[in-house]
Amino acid sequence: MLPLFALLLPLLLLPVTALAVDGGVLLMEHSEVVATAQSGAEAGSQAVDVTALNKTGQFRVCVFPDGGASCGNGIGDASQVVAAAVGAQMPQAGSRCLIEPVGSLHPVPGQPQGCELAVRTRCEQIAGAVGQDEGVEVLVWRTGQMPLLGLGPWSQLVVQARATAWLAHGYTTPVLAGSPPGASC
Repeated sequence: MLPLFALLLPLLLLPVTALAVDGGVLLMEHSEVVATAQSGAEAGSQAVDVTALNKTGQFRVCVFPDGGASCGNGIGDASQVVAAAVGAQMPQAGSRCLIEPVGSLHPVPGQPQGCELAVRTRCEQIAGAVGQDEGVEVLVWRTGQMPLLGLGPWSQLVVQARATAWLAHGYTTPVLAGSPPGASC
């Protein structure tokens, strides 16, 4: 029994223990990255362009400063707000929040952690009315180090999370049902 135990310990029990510890560490990092992405998206979706709201009555997310660095809202545009929210939880990544006008968000190769955001538009049909909403999609990533199984190509894994938060429906001007064809989002 002693020789069998001596063989099983290094070949089976230690790798399984190392995998459990590394998996726990990666799950913890993933939950932190998810929380960071969610808080960044929620904060960014609250960056309302007050200047446009006052001029045109259009309720939208402040993407590019319009009439001042803060769009008249006192907090800044979506990229500034997301960078501040992400930077509070991941200081290295917060200064790297890149705004992507179109397309899908992807981690930037060569950067161990970072943040990207995009302002998205969606169209909803609610009770016969079509409304257009805007929201902020945030991607946050961080390279995680596997503490025990840190050998070879598996030593570092990129942990990423994506979150989207929308402005509340009803603040935009709806297009009522029965409008001319093509009068939708």
